[in-house]
Amino acid sequence: MLRSGWSPTADYACVDCGEQAAGMRTDAVPNSMHGHADCLSLVAFLGGQRVLVDSGLYSYNAGGEWESHFRETAAHTTIKVDGRDQARHIGKMAWSHSYRAAAEDWHSDDRDSWVVGSHDGYARGDAGVRHRRTVWLRPGAWLVVHDELSGAGAHTYEANYQFAPGTLRDLGGAARFDDTVDVVWTSPQTWTARIATGGPGPGDGWIAPSLGVRVPAPRLTLTCSASAPPVQLLVVLSHRSVGGAETACAALARACDALVEARVATSRPDFAAIRQLAARACPIDSQP
Repeated sequence: MLRSGWSPTADYACVDCGEQAAGMRTDAVPNSMHGHADCLSLVAFLGGQRVLVDSGLYSYNAGGEWESHFRETAAHTTIKVDGRDQARHIGKMAWSHSYRAAAEDWHSDDRDSWVVGSHDGYARGDAGVRHRRTVWLRPGAWLVVHDELSGAGAHTYEANYQFAPGTLRDLGGAARFDDTVDVVWTSPQTWTARIATGGPGPGDGWIAPSLGVRVPAPRLTLTCSASAPPVQLLVVLSHRSVGGAETACAALARACDALVEARVATSRPDFAAIRQLAARACPIDSQP
């Protein structure tokens, strides 16, 4: 957990960097536990406002996609590879081939808080992929998410961001949540964006705050096809009360420069890579 303070307007992020259900088997033997395939997913508040949320669980016994979806990777704010879950979902609470998660770095002081984690849920086979994610909370109500996907082979990547109930506007290469939070993304690769709220299927912008209750909530899906890793994606979320995306990206670049110059004693986060990606980000502050 990362937190800027304890006031009603504090910033907060919680990152899931543990094993599925605290220890599901990683081999082909099926096992059943209360655990979702949601490694490296996160929830976040900025300026005291709920921004990214957990999708919840709609039903234990409804059957079909309205039961299964909320347990699977696509329902959470993390990345899918080639349409696969991070673990193999057999049905209901039964899984096999779960992932091994690693908390690679954690830091917190009065200026910066970050966590770096990874998992091997997509690393099976000769053309496997390892997902590493940095979540960095900075003073001033902004959050940085840096994804690195390394391995071999051609793959399709799907990054989902599940927002709280509200309005998410597409600004063309960026988005704005409830007219208060800017969302901007950048990458060396080409990603296409889709926003859905309350569509026909459970993956079309729904959360379940309680069993049997479903509420429309905007979902941002970024999709990329790449011939070979590494693949990177940087997403910056920033509250407009402190200047929005343009201010956040400029501050991010300065922060990376300072940390690289100070030679912070960690191999992760990769501040130089984040700095390069931040320089590519298109400011959206001029949008009405």
